[in-house]
Amino acid sequence: MAENKKTEILLESGTNELELMEFTVAGQHFGINVAKVDEIIKYGVHPITPMPNSNPFVEGIFRPRDEIMTVINLAAYMGLPPSEDEGHDILILPPLIKLTPLFMFMRLRPSSAYPGRL
Repeated sequence: MAENKKTEILLESGTNELELMEFTVAGQHFGINVAKVDEIIKYGVHPITPMPNSNPFVEGIFRPRDEIMTVINLAAYMGLPPSEDEGHDILILPPLIKLTPLFMFMRLRPSSAYPGRL
C-alpha cells in the first residue's frame, strides 16, 4: 500500500519531482522526463523513407498514423557510432508544438514508467 501511495505522489503535479526514462545511445546513458514522452515505438515496425539531401542525422520520415513524422538519429547527431543491434532500437515521440520528430535510441532501460521491452 505504501508503494502505491508513493507512486501516486510521484505522478501528482506540483510535487517538484520527476520520473526519468533512461535510454542509451552508443553505450552512453541519457534520461528524459516521462512527462515529455507521448509514445514509444519499436524501430523497424513502420517503414522509414529516407529523405534525399537531408542532414546526415535525419534517418527519414514515416507515417504510423495520419501524420508524417521525422526520425532523428541521435547517435548520428552526436557523432557517435551507429547501433549494432537495430532489433532493440526504439523511437520516442515527444510532445512538441507543431513538430513531430521521433528520436531514435539504442536501448531503453526498464522503469516504473515503462517496465517491459518492445
